[in-house]
Amino acid sequence: MRQGLAGALLVASASMVEVAEAAVEQLGMTAPRPFGYVIGDTIEHDISLVLDAGFGLDPDSLPKPGRAGRWLTLNESVLKSDERNGTTRHSIRLRYQIVNAATSVIGAGTPPLSLRIIGPDGDFPVVVPAWSFTFGPVVTPENRTVGHPPNLRPALLPTPFDTDMRTVRVAAFGLLALALVVLVVRERLAGRFATRSERHFDRAYRRLQRGSSGRNPADAFAAALVEVHAAFNATAGRAVFEHDLARFFAEHPRFESARTGIEEFFAESGRLLYGADGDAPANVPHLGRLRDLCRTCRVLERRR
Repeated sequence: MRQGLAGALLVASASMVEVAEAAVEQLGMTAPRPFGYVIGDTIEHDISLVLDAGFGLDPDSLPKPGRAGRWLTLNESVLKSDERNGTTRHSIRLRYQIVNAATSVIGAGTPPLSLRIIGPDGDFPVVVPAWSFTFGPVVTPENRTVGHPPNLRPALLPTPFDTDMRTVRVAAFGLLALALVVLVVRERLAGRFATRSERHFDRAYRRLQRGSSGRNPADAFAAALVEVHAAFNATAGRAVFEHDLARFFAEHPRFESARTGIEEFFAESGRLLYGADGDAPANVPHLGRLRDLCRTCRVLERRR
């Protein structure tokens, strides 16, 4: 009976090998050097498996991350698959790490890997053999003195390099950046103050508002005429008279929309200041009309 059972197992094993050979077209493993490791080092294995059409790899047969013996732990298990020319190529990456310290150079190894292949007539295993390597201690026992640091080779100091030119370049770039910032701030502030200083009618209008209270209408009107004329002169950069208003409007076209009121102002002020037909009127409506003109010009001078 034992002989019959052994014969049956032998026949089954032979048939399984034939099926595996028919299914597996290629099986290979790429491993790093088998020596020179210490605690904390990682070891990566790349396994390539090519299966014929009709056969597949069971992903559940891959090892799961976790402890893989006394010396190793499996940190990562990654499977990538793609089909080419009727075959399926599987790439398996296993990342092991040494987690125990050795007191001397010893031999260890990764556990064998059994991959389950799914075929049309059933499942069967494909075994990736174990891989052996050696690793040793970080510090040998004779260098470990209780209460004293180990006798290790001193650290290699970095080679000093000349920093003179680098310091000069950094200083030059810093001064250049500072100069650019100063120029930008200066332009911004100059533009802001120049804009405010060029608002001559705005200043004249505010003075008209303050200067009319507490004064008799004739004096207030005369002072208002002077303020408005000063605003026109400051805007033009020269004295503006009635006969050259065309030049003023050509140089400052933004005031064109108030041309009628400006021409009336110059005609009326010319009669009052230089004519022989009387003094400045004492009624307030003239002063109110002057404020309106100044307010209109204040709005127009802000346009660019």
